[in-house]
Amino acid sequence: MRPILFAFSLFISFFSFSNYFVKADELNTYIKAIKDRVPLFDNSTGSLVEVGYMEKGDILKVDKDPGKNWWQIKFGNSYAYVYKGNVESFKAKAIGGENTSNLKNSNDTILLMENQRIYDNSTGKLIPFVTIKGNMRYPIICKLKNWYKIDVGGRIGYIHHSKASWDHGVPVLMYHHILKKSENKNYRNVSTTISDSQFNEQMNWLKENGYETITLQRLEQYVRGKANIPAKAVVITFDDGLKTSFLYAYPKLKEHGFQAVNFVITGRIPKEPQKFNPDSLQFLSRSEMDAMSDVFTFESHTDCLHNLNGGKSDVLTKPYNVVKEDIKRSRDILGARYFAYPFGQYNSSIIQMLNELDFKLAVTTKQGKVRIGDPLFEIKRLGVYPEHTLKDFSKMVQN
Repeated sequence: MRPILFAFSLFISFFSFSNYFVKADELNTYIKAIKDRVPLFDNSTGSLVEVGYMEKGDILKVDKDPGKNWWQIKFGNSYAYVYKGNVESFKAKAIGGENTSNLKNSNDTILLMENQRIYDNSTGKLIPFVTIKGNMRYPIICKLKNWYKIDVGGRIGYIHHSKASWDHGVPVLMYHHILKKSENKNYRNVSTTISDSQFNEQMNWLKENGYETITLQRLEQYVRGKANIPAKAVVITFDDGLKTSFLYAYPKLKEHGFQAVNFVITGRIPKEPQKFNPDSLQFLSRSEMDAMSDVFTFESHTDCLHNLNGGKSDVLTKPYNVVKEDIKRSRDILGARYFAYPFGQYNSSIIQMLNELDFKLAVTTKQGKVRIGDPLFEIKRLGVYPEHTLKDFSKMVQN
């Protein structure tokens, strides 16, 4: 009888002891760097861009195993990827400093201009566990006195306020018409017309100071809290689809590898390229749009409703169904997802209409920069006008 009792008591002991273990499918996966400077890559643009790195011994939580050669981790408002050959993986219920409370990112962001080591403070001591590369716009959970609290790779990290700048928003630049000074006879007192030398000087300044252009699609994702973008990011927009954006803006933008968007009035697109006459306005032809499509995307600025009626835009004075049909026609011609309000005028009815037509974002002429969580159909811009000196321009763009 004793052997049976012994075996039964051993079974009971083992069963009780096993209750202390977590089931295998309830364990989390973690990665530990086995080499120095293991890169973290962003892949949201289709190209691998290094956004951070792990030093040997650094540990991060795996968000997903995409298979093959990469681990996916949470990084800001998006993800980063780590090559499996540079790390070893292990299972655990949790690790020190992990974001077990699932604290969410706020809409506030900071700018990291240089590589910054991020610190875990779960033990009461500051212990580094990952590095974020410079030129990064990163969301914070909150600010605690002199420290910013963030999530990197599923762990709570801290960065001293002296190592980062509070982010005041992304500059979205607004241009219209460009002429050489010698050509400008009829538009000298028009606020939307600047000189080619002024434009070139501004683009050169952006390039020399390390700015990168992003698309409206990227901006949309950022505002939705679904993407990370560089600290020195800028959006370049043109309104009206004027021929001078092909003659004067396109070559300079292409030279610097910049991207831009042109909001086109589709009813004014000529069948053939128009002969250039600086004393009047000409509009982009289809062939010109195709030729500049490596730099520009083309979005809607209505089809035939870019007019003022008693100081009010046609989109506000025409019947709802007329305006909707016009914008739909423009959308279908261009395959547009984004919209610019003519003369910056809009109301809640127009916003509703754009939603019904499946537009994703609309830009205004309201002055200001863009932040996460801003209304997608009321995106602010920074108008660039002839009175702006290069000093004015740089002040406008910088944080």
